[in-house]
Amino acid sequence: AVAVDGALAVVANIESGDPVGGLTVVDIGDPQAPTLVGHLDPPIRVSDVDLDNALAVAVGDDALIAVDVSTPTAPLMLGTLSGLPSSDGVTLGPRQPAGGRLAYVATDGAGVAVVDVSDPTSPWLVGQLDGRRDLDTAGNVLLAGNRTFVVATQALREVNVRDPRQPSEVAVWQASGIGLEAIEDAAVENGRLYVVDEDHGLVVLEPEPPRRL
Repeated sequence: AVAVDGALAVVANIESGDPVGGLTVVDIGDPQAPTLVGHLDPPIRVSDVDLDNALAVAVGDDALIAVDVSTPTAPLMLGTLSGLPSSDGVTLGPRQPAGGRLAYVATDGAGVAVVDVSDPTSPWLVGQLDGRRDLDTAGNVLLAGNRTFVVATQALREVNVRDPRQPSEVAVWQASGIGLEAIEDAAVENGRLYVVDEDHGLVVLEPEPPRRL
């Protein structure tokens, strides 16, 4: 997994057989010559990372960590939140006018945990929605305007997070019902969903409700 902000990229290194996946900071100011500038070995096997304004948030195993990369040569772990369900993906929400910041963590069964990272030295769990037994491990969380989706292989689970203390399910959009076979990855840009499907390759979806263009 990789997250990019400006001239920095943070890469989650997961190698087969390694008990811990590290985080590597890469200077991409010259895209023709990316340079490894820093590395951190956190106490978790990292599965995903997001980055914004020198704050990196990574998840793995049953934990979330917040990392300061303002000095790219010396990334510093600030805080940890343990006890989450198996955590597979993380997305930083937009910064709030009052300075608050939430992170949305995808958990087993396309569940979601909402974590307050306003003080990255002390992240805390705001609320969570349990996963479903009929859905597999989630890939990531997509924030598409006012709509939020947790990605699973065979479905997009839409979640209402307007009250982050009580996230609730809105609907489950089965992959087969929107012309997909098996979702491998997904991203959001300009309010649209870009989904990598096992059979159809890259598919662009409108999110209201999810449908192929």
